[in-house]
Amino acid sequence: MNQDIKIIAWRELASKRIKNILKQHTVARMRTLEQKICDAGPFNQRPEPHHLNSAMQIMVDSGIVKKLYDPKGPWFFLAGSPEHILKERRDLQSPIVERFNQAVVSSRIGQYLEIAIFKALQNQGEMVHFGDFPNLSCPGRNGIYQKEEPPSHLSGKRIPKQKKLDFIIAGPIKAAIEA
Repeated sequence: MNQDIKIIAWRELASKRIKNILKQHTVARMRTLEQKICDAGPFNQRPEPHHLNSAMQIMVDSGIVKKLYDPKGPWFFLAGSPEHILKERRDLQSPIVERFNQAVVSSRIGQYLEIAIFKALQNQGEMVHFGDFPNLSCPGRNGIYQKEEPPSHLSGKRIPKQKKLDFIIAGPIKAAIEA
């Protein structure tokens, strides 16, 4: 199948799923859409995640989906959705989204993903990896585990904006990992 045809097919699937989720939920944040569309649902109806943003932008530009601006991030809804239902659904979801996005929850979820990647890297033998959790048996007082980041520069080039990577791998393939 031609690469352009594949991209169109992924975007069409993503658009279809966005419409279905917004019909069910009336209003949603992009993170919710990503989870419901790319991580859940029927296996054969999960578009590749990077096509979801493209599909959403096309739908917003064409007026099929509207964006409701909020200081903490936009909400999306189908054009023509009744105003009173939008408000009701957003008021219902906002406290849940706010609590979930608190630093304690989001940092722990991110660290759990990093630990899963770390354990996978430890259990393979083909690649060398940089980055470590030196003491997984003992979290810190706040429940966060100590982590040693890999170097912040590669081949004499610094990672932009003084960011840190989670892991670097070298072997048959070389890659930088940021979870």
